[in-house]
Amino acid sequence: DRLIYVPYAVVEDYRAADGWKDYKDYIVAYDFEKGEVVEEHSCDADICIAFNEASLPAGFPIGSANKIVDRTEYAFGEHTLAFAGGGASNGFYFNAQGYLMLGKSGAYIEFPAIEGKALTKVVATGNKGASASVQVAITDTNGTAIGGGAAFIWGQTAPYIYTYNLTNTAANTPYRLAVTNGYNTQITRLELYYTEKAAATNKEIYYTATEKVVPYRTNVFGANIVSNEWDSATGQGVITFDADVTTIGDEAFRNCSSLTTITIPDSVKTIGSSAFRGCSSLKSVTIPDSVTTIGESAFIGCSSLTSVTIPDSVTKIELYTFCVCSSLTSVTIPDSVTTIGNGAFSQCSNLTTITIPDSVTEIGKEAFYGCSSLKSVTIPNSVTTIGYQAFDSCISLKEVYCEATTPPAVSLNSGGAWSAFNDNHADRLIYVPAAAVGAYKAADGWKNYKDDIVGYQPNNQIYYTATEQVTPTGTYAGGIEITSHTWDSATGKGVITFSGDITSIPNSSFMGESGMSAISLPASLKTINGSVFKNCTALTEITIPANVTKVGSSAFTGCTMLANVYCKPTTPPILGDTPFENNASGRKIYVPATDDDSVLNAYKEAWSAYAADIAEE
Repeated sequence: DRLIYVPYAVVEDYRAADGWKDYKDYIVAYDFEKGEVVEEHSCDADICIAFNEASLPAGFPIGSANKIVDRTEYAFGEHTLAFAGGGASNGFYFNAQGYLMLGKSGAYIEFPAIEGKALTKVVATGNKGASASVQVAITDTNGTAIGGGAAFIWGQTAPYIYTYNLTNTAANTPYRLAVTNGYNTQITRLELYYTEKAAATNKEIYYTATEKVVPYRTNVFGANIVSNEWDSATGQGVITFDADVTTIGDEAFRNCSSLTTITIPDSVKTIGSSAFRGCSSLKSVTIPDSVTTIGESAFIGCSSLTSVTIPDSVTKIELYTFCVCSSLTSVTIPDSVTTIGNGAFSQCSNLTTITIPDSVTEIGKEAFYGCSSLKSVTIPNSVTTIGYQAFDSCISLKEVYCEATTPPAVSLNSGGAWSAFNDNHADRLIYVPAAAVGAYKAADGWKNYKDDIVGYQPNNQIYYTATEQVTPTGTYAGGIEITSHTWDSATGKGVITFSGDITSIPNSSFMGESGMSAISLPASLKTINGSVFKNCTALTEITIPANVTKVGSSAFTGCTMLANVYCKPTTPPILGDTPFENNASGRKIYVPATDDDSVLNAYKEAWSAYAADIAEE
């Protein structure tokens, strides 16, 4: 009856090791801290992970207080997996109740590449406490769902087991389990199945389809087709060429309506005009980093395409490239893109989010026309031109944020109209930098929406009022730098613009600016360092933004006219020594009001030196 007890995390290593494998039937997984046998499940997968404390590698976060947001790698036996938590307000960790909390949209687990094998099946076991809206996909490392890996809702019905049978995956390639919607993603077990497969070559195009796919044009690949094989049982096909494929030429797969997924070889540099036009069943396409050009109307009418990642080798999204991709819900545009062409995403009726990078200078006419599910858009400071009807008929669009202090130029149609924001949501507002409200309301095109234009403060700007232009000093976090600084002597108002979001103001940055009577800090600010506003003797009030977690020593000391401090954080920031000494007589510190006075009491306890001065707004 002899049994051999070993740590759960390495039980399979023991069973496979020389010598030990002779006793594999007697080796038992054991939790030495708890002094108990760990229940095992039979598993014939290549990688099996049951998430419990005994299986966790050293350093894996346990409990929400220790959650991690950034991508971090951990070894589970002989395999290394990477975890990422999906945003600053989230994170991944093991919950003591017995499951992995992965986080919300953007979180992922990256599975390892195995030499000579391709990932072909993923079985994940969830937990009944997960959010009802959680959607999870199997994607490539660019975030594009692969064949068989499309996102679906993880239900709340036992046994909470979710299976992905994958197609056209490549050997020696990592893939991800990615949260695409919702939050509170809970996982208790993973089973990863790999199949031996030769590494794909640049002479092959793999695809899945409901019937054999015959290219619309056969002579537009930079190589000759040698064979085209398709398996009706699996739906998997491969087109083989006599040389490396260098282009997916004009109309290559036009109207191939049975095509569902396709993997483009790394040797391809261009995707031609109308290359996938009318491929109405195409759900997923992997575009390699080698592609530098995607032609006009390349994916027009691909009504089943749900997501796409454009490689950072592409500099322009051409005319009507993704027009009428009615299932497209999100798009990642890389920082390399400078132009979004006419009609590029028009009538993408399910597109809910779009991130326009600050490399883009031009948004073409009708670029997002008829994107009826789009709710919010931020137009970065870099954009100088917006074409007519660019966001026309986006009926759900309620928030437009324009970061530029100079209104982007408008291009009008032949009738002299712009109409970029016509037929949006009835409550749509256009937010522009507070210092530029007047300029927008007077500018051609923009003045048509003057009643909807509202001032706001971008996260890369600081506003102030002073008798002369101030001179901030110090090095700002993240290497951001001042890109412009304007001050109007008539009004005394100044605007300092930085190259990125401001999260921290360095020590003594505005110290001694005795002519500055007001300053407005951005919502992105987290840290006000020591002596930042020390001896700003004309400053009468200050608002500390909601995300601030630290106020440094002497930050506002010597501000002799400072009468009102408005603290927006609901959790009291950590205070350095004497941050509010020698202010105006009777100076008040106002904090958020709650029915139970919990925030007020928290401030009075944490900021006990100023408890008598603290009151609710």
